[in-house]
Amino acid sequence: VRSVTGAFGQDVLLQFHRQMGMVAAVLIAGHAALMFRSGYPLAWLNPFSAENVWAMRWGVFAAFAIVVLMVVSLGRKRLRISYDQWQLTHGFLAEAAVLLALVHLLLFGSFSTGGSMRILLGAYCLALVALRVWFVVIKPVRIWSKPWAVMENLVERGSSRTLVLKPLTPQNIVIGGA
Repeated sequence: VRSVTGAFGQDVLLQFHRQMGMVAAVLIAGHAALMFRSGYPLAWLNPFSAENVWAMRWGVFAAFAIVVLMVVSLGRKRLRISYDQWQLTHGFLAEAAVLLALVHLLLFGSFSTGGSMRILLGAYCLALVALRVWFVVIKPVRIWSKPWAVMENLVERGSSRTLVLKPLTPQNIVIGGA
């Protein structure tokens, strides 16, 4: 991500992320519209319906997670959601949507029964697990193993602050305070 951020800038990268999220939502809505136009029952949109198959329920839950994700992301300020709450919600809903969609895909056997598709989906699952382990376990441990000291805490516009940090080395670590 750093190389892309360095080349294009953080703002451009975030705008691209937002636009690709909207494109994905349109594609998902198109997928649903084409399925129902092909004769699938509209009752499948109700995940609590007795006539709904489990494969479809997972897809509906994934779509619902994406809709909530978009509402929360696009309306964060109007909904008065703090950035920290939004960040946690965004991460949870995004992961939930991907996992629910993956289960939906796997349960609709006709799309995932081929050997090459199983290999592709297996690789995708491994990549998801690897990313999760990297960002939840490995990266935090690496950050914690390199301590920093706060040198300044500057007040910025709004409710923002800028922290000026200094890396701590074994030579400048003071145990027990200043």
